[in-house]
Amino acid sequence: MWVSGIRAFRPHRRATIPPPRPLFRIHRTEAGVHYDDFEGHQALPALNHESPAVVDRVVDVMCHWLRRGASAWRLDAAYAVKPEFWAQVLPRVRTEFPDTWFVGEVIHGDYPDIVRRSGMDAVTQYELWKAAWSAPLEGNFFELDWCLKRHNDFLGCFVPMTFIGNHDVTRIASRIGNDKAALAATILFTVGGIPSIYYGDEQAFQGIKTDREGGDDEVRPAFPDTPAALSPWANPCAGSIIDLIGLRRRNPWLVNATTTPIQVEKSHLRLRRQRPGRAATERCPATGPQPDGRHPRRGRHASAACGGVRRKLEPEPEPEPWSQSQSQSQSQSQPEPEPEPETERPPTA
Repeated sequence: MWVSGIRAFRPHRRATIPPPRPLFRIHRTEAGVHYDDFEGHQALPALNHESPAVVDRVVDVMCHWLRRGASAWRLDAAYAVKPEFWAQVLPRVRTEFPDTWFVGEVIHGDYPDIVRRSGMDAVTQYELWKAAWSAPLEGNFFELDWCLKRHNDFLGCFVPMTFIGNHDVTRIASRIGNDKAALAATILFTVGGIPSIYYGDEQAFQGIKTDREGGDDEVRPAFPDTPAALSPWANPCAGSIIDLIGLRRRNPWLVNATTTPIQVEKSHLRLRRQRPGRAATERCPATGPQPDGRHPRRGRHASAACGGVRRKLEPEPEPEPWSQSQSQSQSQSQPEPEPEPETERPPTA
């Protein structure tokens, strides 16, 4: 159009579409282009978790393996990713796979808050891992008592994944010896949580984790071609683990069991295990098995993770108290709780 003999143009309204965010955290400066990596490992570029494309890619990868038969996901280094990222990913995966179990590797931090904000079912209970081996090693069961009190609080919100060994730490038998490793396994299988055994620990495998290139090799040996070629370190520890697994399967209520100290001394801890009351079922429906041993349909409750009301438990009649002590032999460390009828068991990672 024309105004006073001067041609005026209508301003062109460009679409205000932001540029797509890259998959990786790339920085361009006068010195050049560089990228963030994971904990100093340049071979592991850090993903840009603010990018919707990364959310889509992670959802695709998870669903790919679940379609091929996987039933659970361990989210490696979940501590390095904001919980809000997983809150975008997990509900989409649960849309197709509502019964998938998600556990995040978390070392430090507020476990219940991370579970609530992320929608994960569980996190790795590193606090219990530390106390389970250091209390017998150092003869300081005050540490284990303190840890189990915090563990009870965690169980009020979610069911942690418990362990005494994994691919990132020194083998339990190398750290504290076979006898104390059997005691640590007894702690693992007789307190609340979802226990896991790292392959080879049931055979008392040895291995020291070191901070160097290849420092994980000793704790991650290859599987042998045949059972006959199992590690020469195999010993009766395997029988102890088998017995403890049997005890756990016969008593699925232990998943949610809490503990009460009866006697606490430096080298001795006497505990009473308590089973949750039948009325106390509203314990964070998105995050773990219920007191009857059954697992909720997490897909229906993902947004309610750790948002439920924590009711006061009313324990049923309890078995006799038992003790953990530094001198306890593995034959004495497996008291049999009063069994309940078999129910569906929670997944074990």
